[in-house]
Amino acid sequence: MSVLAGIFVRAHRAIFTAATAALGVSAALLAEDSGRVENWFLLLGSGLIMGAEDVCREVEVDARRLAKATPGAELPQTRRDVLSTYRPRLLSGAIALGLIAIAVGFVLRSS
Repeated sequence: MSVLAGIFVRAHRAIFTAATAALGVSAALLAEDSGRVENWFLLLGSGLIMGAEDVCREVEVDARRLAKATPGAELPQTRRDVLSTYRPRLLSGAIALGLIAIAVGFVLRSS
């Protein structure tokens, strides 16, 4: 299991809330000035993180359901098993691309 995806699965609620707030702020910035490329990077990155977090929520819900239904199953192992069925490389790639886009947006905004 990807370490990045594993962290995002365990902390999906907090990260989803932060991504939702970032998406709202970036959308407001974009509405104010759609010609600035950094606003587009912030919107793209926030959207990617928000979409990836929705998948992470599904992984967590499925893992908890499976751990409850399986006698002797431990949640961390069940979480790894479920995540492995959700294409973890693609999920990790979306998370990484979202974080990079947000970082680029902030760097361009500060210069």
